[in-house]
Amino acid sequence: LGFSSFSFAGIEKEKTDKQRLWIDSDMPLIKQVSDSQYTQETVTRLVNLLQLKRPILTLFNSKKAMFMVSELLDDLHINHLTQEKNGTAYNVKRRFDRGESLLLLGTGSFWEGVDFFNADQMIEVITRLPFENPEDRFVKKIYHHLQKEGKNPFQDYSLPLTILKLKQAIGRTVRRENQRSAILILDKRILTETYGAMIYEALDEEFYLSSQKFPNCLTEIDNFLL
Repeated sequence: LGFSSFSFAGIEKEKTDKQRLWIDSDMPLIKQVSDSQYTQETVTRLVNLLQLKRPILTLFNSKKAMFMVSELLDDLHINHLTQEKNGTAYNVKRRFDRGESLLLLGTGSFWEGVDFFNADQMIEVITRLPFENPEDRFVKKIYHHLQKEGKNPFQDYSLPLTILKLKQAIGRTVRRENQRSAILILDKRILTETYGAMIYEALDEEFYLSSQKFPNCLTEIDNFLL
């Protein structure tokens, strides 16, 4: 914000038993497979999670990825709701709350502006880390401004913002006392990239977090939500 003098004040965080996070160590790395392969792997996991018969909120960082998953689910005749394809964010959220489908695909406002009060238990799937698009004109301006100040745009802006957005998204599915939610993160760059350690550490401060092969994640999520 431009302040040259400041101090940090924080409140000590306590981990909650209402939410637990899993990182899918079986998921292929985004840069090592095609978009269609990553879509197929995502759909395979959603199909398996649906067997647990709990509401599933699936978050995407792009409309293209969301629609690709939706099309493949349509090919498999799997009932789901997709933002914009089946209505506005408000409309699909209302239909999801009414129980018209156990699976909701969303982006945009679902990361930080939509809360889920109705379901006692939920599963939230985060398909990719929510990094800002570096080609966006606004993001480019911020990067340019930070570089002129001698700062690292990724370390000083993009990474902290991504961590904040992740935490906001995780908070969408526990909004009252007797709710429980399981969060499955498919993007395993948290485990492989150098910056991933910072994301892992930030999440581990507030949530019980582990990395597992997908079959183990599935079993542990089911046991957690019993």
